[in-house]
Amino acid sequence: MSFFFEGNGYFNGSVLTGSTVSNSAVNTSAISGCTIDMLSTSGNLTNIVNVKDPIQPQDAATKKYIDTLGTTQTINLSNTNSSVISNNVKGSFVVTVTNLVLNGPCGIFNISKSEGFQQPHIVRTSGAPGYNTNVFLSVNWPPNSSISLNKTGAEYDGSYFVKIF
Repeated sequence: MSFFFEGNGYFNGSVLTGSTVSNSAVNTSAISGCTIDMLSTSGNLTNIVNVKDPIQPQDAATKKYIDTLGTTQTINLSNTNSSVISNNVKGSFVVTVTNLVLNGPCGIFNISKSEGFQQPHIVRTSGAPGYNTNVFLSVNWPPNSSISLNKTGAEYDGSYFVKIF
């Protein structure tokens, strides 16, 4: 394998020190204790590609891996009627809701309940009403019941994409 060094690079034992490696491929090698500058000298960002799914707690994760966590579904909301989004009766979850209805409301909720018979703690951490209205999304989780979602007004009937982590 060939390496091209810029600057005053040198090997100290088996450690490359004070150098930039460019135009090289490294195959089947372990690299540890290094820093990677993701901004080239011309100001262009460089992507890290072909990353495997994480195994250890400090492993890198790809966008695709994160996007597949949790459960997803598309639900229909009509008027202020509720739709079940999960049959869990206890636990802690993050619920994200994206409107598929033009200018409809969207939101992110943190919800927790340690036992099914208890009242939940529900926090809307982020929420945007429907355009030019006061119609928001609302999450409900009655004791010993499923988690449901509804709109606070009759506008913006249609489909919403729900993700639960």
